[in-house]
Amino acid sequence: MQRLIKDYLPRMRRFASLVTGDPKQGDACVENAVKDLLAGSQRLIPEAEVKIQFFSILRKTCNSTAHASGTALPSDLFTANATAGNKKTVSFVEVPPAENLGKAFRGLSREQKEVLILVIIEEFRYDETARVLDIPVDMVRLRLYRARTALNAALGGPEF
Repeated sequence: MQRLIKDYLPRMRRFASLVTGDPKQGDACVENAVKDLLAGSQRLIPEAEVKIQFFSILRKTCNSTAHASGTALPSDLFTANATAGNKKTVSFVEVPPAENLGKAFRGLSREQKEVLILVIIEEFRYDETARVLDIPVDMVRLRLYRARTALNAALGGPEF
């Protein structure tokens, strides 16, 4: 179990920092979640279920300690790959400036952020995301659609 926690620790820290908007608060959530995981590690969890169990406990821990106010993103999230004068572009779509993307992300609801992080960044399947968030798969699809629509509108993209 400890090896698996160690393997997932960077991903858990990223998720918690993004959801809470504060790396220190995110680390506190991860610490509490790991304690909960280790306390419950007496029962055997199939390795395929470990990722879902980890993020489910982490989400519950973050939600119980998070502030009801809006959250801010760590400043380096969207700028890690950008360098001055070296703007990344995709052949058919112009990539928005990092500060616009960060601002648009901060404007999303907590539920939309959670779904986007799990599906897009952490590459969870919809059914896995639904289990982590304890919602139906159709709600995952709806939140993801609304989050993408909100980001698209905030960035001035075409309606879809």
